[in-house]
Amino acid sequence: MKTGIPYVVGLLLGVAGVAHFLRPNTYLRMMPRYLPAPAFLNYAAGALEIFLGVMLFFSLARPMAAAGIALLMVLFLPVHFWHLFSPPFVAPFWVFAVRFFLQFALIYGAWRMREL
Repeated sequence: MKTGIPYVVGLLLGVAGVAHFLRPNTYLRMMPRYLPAPAFLNYAAGALEIFLGVMLFFSLARPMAAAGIALLMVLFLPVHFWHLFSPPFVAPFWVFAVRFFLQFALIYGAWRMREL
């Protein structure tokens, strides 16, 4: 393999996914009110993050995992956009602004990781 990036991203994504299970209230407080079944969506997102993170460790599965991560990040965009304009904020506004714009870099990076 050319780089260790998929391993680092896989580990970080796995840790983020586990956090959905260990600290669900943190994520539930950030869940937009318009989404149905917030607890289910929280655990589903965590499980997907763990699954896709593990897939990055296997070169044959990496292109599919990277595409899945890019899709997951696209699906998270409306939530991040909602945070920009829907008080009360659970963090300073600038955190949500940075996270929203960082999401585009994450989508691009995940898509490019298909080739690693």
